[in-house]
Amino acid sequence: MPANILIFALGSSGDVHPMIALALSLRDRGHRVTFAVNPHFHPLCHRLNLTTLPIGDEQTYLDALESPDLWHPYKSLQYVLKELVVPTLPITFDQVAQMRPDLIIGTPLSLGARVAHDKLSIPYVTVNLAPTIFLSTELPPRLPGPIAHFPKWLLRGIFRLFDVLSDRVIGRPVNEFRRTHGLPPVRRILRDYWHSPQLPLCLFPDWLVAPDGRVPSDWPSNARLTGFVLYDESDVLPLPAELDSFLNAGPPPIVFTPGSGMTQGHDFFAQSLAAVKSLGARAIFLTRCTDQIPKGVPSPSPTNGTAINAPVVHFPFIPLSKLLPRCAAIVSHGGIGTIAQGLASGCPQLIMPMAHDQPDNAARVARLGAGLVLPRSRYTARRVTPLLGELLNNPAYKRNSVALSRRIDMGSARVAACLAIESLYATFLATTATATETAEFAVAPRARTR
Repeated sequence: MPANILIFALGSSGDVHPMIALALSLRDRGHRVTFAVNPHFHPLCHRLNLTTLPIGDEQTYLDALESPDLWHPYKSLQYVLKELVVPTLPITFDQVAQMRPDLIIGTPLSLGARVAHDKLSIPYVTVNLAPTIFLSTELPPRLPGPIAHFPKWLLRGIFRLFDVLSDRVIGRPVNEFRRTHGLPPVRRILRDYWHSPQLPLCLFPDWLVAPDGRVPSDWPSNARLTGFVLYDESDVLPLPAELDSFLNAGPPPIVFTPGSGMTQGHDFFAQSLAAVKSLGARAIFLTRCTDQIPKGVPSPSPTNGTAINAPVVHFPFIPLSKLLPRCAAIVSHGGIGTIAQGLASGCPQLIMPMAHDQPDNAARVARLGAGLVLPRSRYTARRVTPLLGELLNNPAYKRNSVALSRRIDMGSARVAACLAIESLYATFLATTATATETAEFAVAPRARTR
């Protein structure tokens, strides 16, 4: 039965794109979809004919991208929670309360939607984009510092301390908000509560979690892994002719991108340019923030056709699914969307993780033999140059990357995600119908017996 679905997407392009993919897939299957997202993404959604609701205002989103704390390895989580999540609590709750959808889909950051689920008993799905979202002592995520190598007893203590400290940051505003709606307080918000109690949907493959594909026993027992569900605007953004000319003008280039949301990548591109020159390689720098690009790096355009002859060029944005199959390697921040596109394209990766899930994503790519890792604090041309040389000259990285790309079936992953959501909705309808029949039977007049 078609459902009226409200989807919440919070974050940058890397967080929003997979939710768009899910929204389009559900709409194609006959469901009515409303997409709640920051107005910064409304033009894209409108090109896709998605019905939208606003979360916050665009200036707040742009201001957040400018904050150094957003990319700090230790300050980023607190910044996201206090500055970006807490203000959305009443917005997302009210949107659910006013729309009364059949089903809610959000991410762990959609805490207002989680409170609405508790209050209104509407089925709720949380979408998890990367394995680091689960704090497992059995298979701990790679976080800043040596935590991954700690014994389990110490990890349990650290995670308990994390529960206490994180609840002080996010627990107070969440519980205060719950109290206004007549709900009791909750604990362990970033360990348990921000996951749906019904369906934590994981849009990544099991082999990214562990070499044998085994999901840790201390993950939620109802977590469902589907494989990568990706979207990169390739259906609405035609490739510039100048890109094809550049790619045909020489050997495959290296792609450099610090992420769609990074506005402080000046040093990243400067060090990258020096490394490329040392290698004598060709490169494409990707960023919409043109002020980050070193002077002298041209941007090919219809009015600047000679730029295709330069060894290094800049483009604001190119869908990676169309670009990476024609490139030698990609150097990135390690966002889950970027590393997934690299894996899907069979493209070796050098990852410069900064914050959030990036260190863990980078460690997983390295474990799979598909790339190398260099922390942001060590990202200098002197260190980048030999690592890129190893990545380009050791055929094992390309071989491993291609082998992994053959394990990725994004079409099947989309179907699996939709089926899991539809199964939850069908179960809810069946349970509701049974409860209604039971209630009707209990109040129905009974025939007298002699």
